[in-house]
Amino acid sequence: MRKRSIKSNDIGGRDDPEEPSGRLEGVGVAIVVSCFGVTAGPMGVLAGLITAVIWYTLGVAYTLAGGHLLLVVLFSDGIDATTFVVLEAGFVALLVATIVGSRADRRTGLVGIGAVFGTGGITWVSLSRSLVVGAGTAVLTVMIASYLLHRYELVSFDLVSDPERPTDNETDSSYECE
Repeated sequence: MRKRSIKSNDIGGRDDPEEPSGRLEGVGVAIVVSCFGVTAGPMGVLAGLITAVIWYTLGVAYTLAGGHLLLVVLFSDGIDATTFVVLEAGFVALLVATIVGSRADRRTGLVGIGAVFGTGGITWVSLSRSLVVGAGTAVLTVMIASYLLHRYELVSFDLVSDPERPTDNETDSSYECE
């Protein structure tokens, strides 16, 4: 049985790959790998396998971010609409498989699907420009996505306190009566 780290417990929250959610995610990852292979040949298969390793070690959220970063590497000269749609369909299949097998609410799923399309759109637009613009946009997108993942983990694991709710140790002496 595979032990997943805290970081990998993203949308679904299930740790056992033998549960239906783990198997559905595995099918989603296989779809992503095959989409990479169909669109980019042997280098696409390699990128797909790297994406699968990211999924296995870190979870779905990092897989989506890493897969889109690999898109920039594979298609640095530009990407046509058909290739883009095929690859995004693979990422959406992974996300849908994760949401269907999880206990997350549907609103979370819609935000996730919107994030996939948003990241994919940014990748597509940046690749249609020069290589420098594509690389700069990719770096900026990864930085923003990394920060958002960091904040998500802090909130989901209750590692940040609510500033509106004082703890037992905090008392404000300015409001005490004399």
